[in-house]
Amino acid sequence: MTSNRTTENLLLNVALITFDKAAHLEVGVLPYHDKNTCPELRARYGSSHFFRRDGASEVFAIPIAEGSFPPGAIKRSIILGENFSLIAALAHDHLTRFLHSKGRKVVGYKPLKFLGTPKHDLLKKACGQFQACPDWLGIRLKYQIDVRVINLRNKLPHVGLILKVNTARIIDKACDALIRENINIVGLYVCIKEIIIDQLIEPHLKLIGKVVSIKGDELILEDYSEGFAKVKASECYLEPRAENLDRCMEQIFGTNYQEIKECLNQELFDIRTGKGELDKALTVINFLSGSNLFLAPGLNFYVSKQFLKSEDELFPRLKKATNPIYIFDVTGKHTDTWNDGGLNKYGPYDARTFTPRSPKICVICQIGKKGRVEQFLQKFLTGITVQNAKRQYFNKGFIRKFHLENPSSFEFFVADNPSIEAYRKAVREALQFQLAGDFRWDLAFVQTDESFHRLAYKINPYLVTKAAFLSQQIPVQGFEMETAITSDFSLQYVLNNISLATYAKLGGVPWLIKANLPIAHEFVFGLGSASIGSSRLGERERVVGITTVFSGDGLYHLHNLSDAVPIEDFEETLLKSVRAVIEKVKKSMNWQPREQVRLIFHAFKPFKNSEADAVEAVMKELGDYNVEFAYLHVAEYHPFTVFDLNQTGKYDHQTKTTKGSLAPERGAFISLSKNEVLLTLTGPNEVKRPEDGLPQPLHLKLHRNSTFRDMDYIANQVFSFSCHSWRTYLPSSMPVTIMYSELIAGLLGKLSETDEWNKYSLIGKIGSSRWFL
Repeated sequence: MTSNRTTENLLLNVALITFDKAAHLEVGVLPYHDKNTCPELRARYGSSHFFRRDGASEVFAIPIAEGSFPPGAIKRSIILGENFSLIAALAHDHLTRFLHSKGRKVVGYKPLKFLGTPKHDLLKKACGQFQACPDWLGIRLKYQIDVRVINLRNKLPHVGLILKVNTARIIDKACDALIRENINIVGLYVCIKEIIIDQLIEPHLKLIGKVVSIKGDELILEDYSEGFAKVKASECYLEPRAENLDRCMEQIFGTNYQEIKECLNQELFDIRTGKGELDKALTVINFLSGSNLFLAPGLNFYVSKQFLKSEDELFPRLKKATNPIYIFDVTGKHTDTWNDGGLNKYGPYDARTFTPRSPKICVICQIGKKGRVEQFLQKFLTGITVQNAKRQYFNKGFIRKFHLENPSSFEFFVADNPSIEAYRKAVREALQFQLAGDFRWDLAFVQTDESFHRLAYKINPYLVTKAAFLSQQIPVQGFEMETAITSDFSLQYVLNNISLATYAKLGGVPWLIKANLPIAHEFVFGLGSASIGSSRLGERERVVGITTVFSGDGLYHLHNLSDAVPIEDFEETLLKSVRAVIEKVKKSMNWQPREQVRLIFHAFKPFKNSEADAVEAVMKELGDYNVEFAYLHVAEYHPFTVFDLNQTGKYDHQTKTTKGSLAPERGAFISLSKNEVLLTLTGPNEVKRPEDGLPQPLHLKLHRNSTFRDMDYIANQVFSFSCHSWRTYLPSSMPVTIMYSELIAGLLGKLSETDEWNKYSLIGKIGSSRWFL
């Protein structure tokens, strides 16, 4: 559905770059030998020339100032309007040099990142009337510039400057000097400065370890990079993290610290709002638009004075994703556009066939908290009625809401204390109890403490308990004691979400989503990853999980969940998953030759050509089918921002301020090109706190090998899957295809650190359940 364009008032953070397309540029052409060719040329001539590889065998050399070409270069004249990618690269390079010449600290080249001026330092402004702020301490604005070729609305290519605004913390004083100022750096991570070959770029801070003690002029480190067990304090700098900045501020500002901190939070809030971010970005755009910029001597380029706006011819049309239809029975008669409302009204999709209707539940909790845990679980089972509340979110309780009966067995097994040994003992007692009774627990509730989050995976009582129960095919639902004792008004939301996840872990299907498919069979494979490691600088592993969603009957079913595997093995695992799912479904549904099949992949990273080729080869092996492929990169981090100037935001009653101002509504999307879409999954209503600032859209980018290329269809599908989580009723900021895969990868990586974990634990019924929610 396309919005009425007369009501749009949008900005996209892209300023067009214009230049004389008919002008000729003299370049020097040198041979390209290998990956070292350009770095070697830059090392020798980088101060006077710009170098860029062109094709497989050539390097272009362009003088920065009037002068000759490097030795051996052959002159060639090219027309600017015929090489937009070269223009984008030249403009990017010149902006780097230009900003450096203006005294700006350039802290990154690609993308170009630079800091605002010291006079606009947010910490110095916060100090204001209280006291002077030392020059080495601060929070500066940080700007990021990407210059790239864009094809908005499938028009002729343009060069666009994309600008984002953020902040950077500054702690620019060596650790020996900090120690002399009585700043305690023990327990904090430190860095060394690495000089960048390019003299335009500020030295890079390399993280080397955590200070465990100080001996003389040396710092003794733990969790350190190789070769840095100890290091001179004069060579180190505190990592510019928030907690490290706070420790410096506490010591430097003394009794003024709290008031300065409050002023600083307000300064940061003002910057992070939609208006604050836009105002700062436009200040830079105005500065650049009035500056003398050139691609090469005598060839100027110009930055537009404003961002692209909705009334511009190039601005992409705003569209709105269609809200999904939730199905609550196998006949498809019971439907709703509100998941929780439909569930309260009709009950779960599989209510008639679900087992166990009277589940057997065990509870692991600390002995000193048993009474409060009993009260919490009683509210979970029977519900909460909140006095004077306009809407009751959990008055039915788990049993009535999901059409179940009271648990046939409900037993407590207590841990004497919050230690790992005490929890292990309680788990053993629970397992021995089921053995003696000749039955199996359907679910284990585990009480945890907020402090467990700070423990290493190997000694985390919750993870150890979860691993032990999963090894016995028993799903686990954890809850924090700090959450369990909150007010009923807050607790109703928590219990409502826990009940949803619990039903799914028991094997239930709360609802399905209508697919409205024009073809026979569609499979969506989600690839999500997590970085696993017990320390910041120790060994870490990137693991990948795979989730499959299938539709052959007009409904989206969660079909298959993979183990988590190292990233180097993910292609093989993905191909196995494709084979297994297709083989199973084609037999059960008696597929015929030339059957229509569509495979869509949602991935946390761009697909490689080789990966796409491998998938297509597998499908050819499996039979003679009419197959379409779509390889989609779902990116959270990218340079684009969309501002909705008509959006005033939503009032936050807790902080009595507005949140989500200038943020487009959830479900809004625009097409950057025929292969790219920006999709908003976090609108003003979904922003959790005002200080979270302006939310970012997802960047959906389709691989060029894709044969199914309907980006409106794909964007609508991603939106639908963001409404399909059984972890919470709230809409998600990612589709379940990727979110579930990330949860699987992250949790399996953590569980593997415990002694209780067995990689074969998920073989069986538990492996096909939603145990990870």
